[in-house]
Amino acid sequence: MNIKKIIKYTLIVVPLLFLAKWGIEKVVYDSNKTPEVNQDSKEKMRIYGKFPFEKDIDLSIAVIYINKNPKCDRKVWGTGIQFPQKQEVTFLTTAKGGNFESIVNLDNYLPGICNWRPHRIYASMESGKELAIRGDVRAGGTAIRPAMTYVASIENNNALNKNTSIILCSYEKQTFSKGYPDERTKIFLKCNSENYLKYNIPHSQKEIEVNIKLEGEE
Repeated sequence: MNIKKIIKYTLIVVPLLFLAKWGIEKVVYDSNKTPEVNQDSKEKMRIYGKFPFEKDIDLSIAVIYINKNPKCDRKVWGTGIQFPQKQEVTFLTTAKGGNFESIVNLDNYLPGICNWRPHRIYASMESGKELAIRGDVRAGGTAIRPAMTYVASIENNNALNKNTSIILCSYEKQTFSKGYPDERTKIFLKCNSENYLKYNIPHSQKEIEVNIKLEGEE
């Protein structure tokens, strides 16, 4: 076989091998973008603190998990931009006597080929009919998605700080005109993290304190 034929076949085979490898990888990573639930979770974190709204608001703690392997990222077609995939899990929370407690599974998902890890923790609050929460997505006056307030980011290395996370809430009124002279006033509860996206805890931490306070309280 002469050198020209060798070059010719090389130019044909190499791209085919590359495409085959790319195709196999794409199938493998695409099939693993949905994480597998860990049926034997052992990495627990206790989240607790003050909660003064037991009668008006249902509270739960939510954890956002993302893939750390960029090959599993969601890609925006034609832009070169990509983002990690996200999964949100809400954990049962008990509120009693002005305090709350929740136990979350940091290893709720098996890492898998996409390397799923916990990313951020949120306080997920949902109101009743008489009290609305800023951030609710509402349809027909009923909350269809709870308002979520940042609690902490989870780092897989050393913590940047270990201070108590504070969520400060305040009431505000808003009047809606349905046509003269009929008006309706709605009370909203607006909550914000005092250290939004700045409170970082290590993956190995076993508990964190999160105090939810009403504006004006000590």
